[in-house]
Formats: sequence, structure tokens, C-alpha cells
Amino acid sequence: GLMLTAAGFELHDLGKNIRPEVFVDTAEQVGAQVIGMSVMTNSSLAYCEQIVELLKQRGLRERYGVMIGGAAATPAVAERLGISYGTDANEAVNLVRAFVAGARPVIAPDPHQAPRDMGKSAFATVG
Repeated sequence: GLMLTAAGFELHDLGKNIRPEVFVDTAEQVGAQVIGMSVMTNSSLAYCEQIVELLKQRGLRERYGVMIGGAAATPAVAERLGISYGTDANEAVNLVRAFVAGARPVIAPDPHQAPRDMGKSAFATVG
């Protein structure tokens, strides 16, 4: 979260082990553009799946950039869920910049690309 804040983004850190409804409800309430999840254990991947499914059920999936990172996150998991993956905090910043610019990246874009606009994001650690 610190890197995103330092890059000028408004960050809403929801904490650990957050229910999927809280992610989605908070994203709607604060006008987030990106939902990011730090996945630290394999058992937490179920929360990511539930969040993506809830977004689909509510017809909101296309409204948000959704991304994961953390010890249990992998490009294969992100691909299976149809979301983006970042290997570290720098890639997270680049992914959020790309989302705010209107892209839907699966991997981080060129790190030297300047953002066109800053945005809001809701992040939490889910395990």
C-alpha cells in the first residue's frame, strides 16, 4: 500500500481476512477503480475466487481492475480467475496506472509509462 500511496493513489486498506462483500461494497462506496488483494496463503485463494464471482453476480466485474499479488499469488492463478497479477509493489503501481488509464492488463505495463490520471483503489490482505 505504501508504494501506491507514494505514487499518488488514494488507498483504502481494508485489513486482513476481509469478507468478499466488504471488498465489493467498499469499492462501490469509495468509487474505487481497482480492487487489489494480497494473497499470502494458498487457503486465501478461495477469497479471491469469491470476490471475482461476487463482482460477476452483481454485474460489476467490468467496472473494476482486479489484481492479486503476494506469496500465494501466481500468474496461473490470476489467469484462471481472469484478473491481473503483480510480482511486487512496483508492478502493483504500474498495474493500477494502467487500469486508471483504461487498460485491462494481465501483466504489468512498461514501468516508465507515465500515468494519465490518478485514481482510487481498495486493497486488503486476504490471508
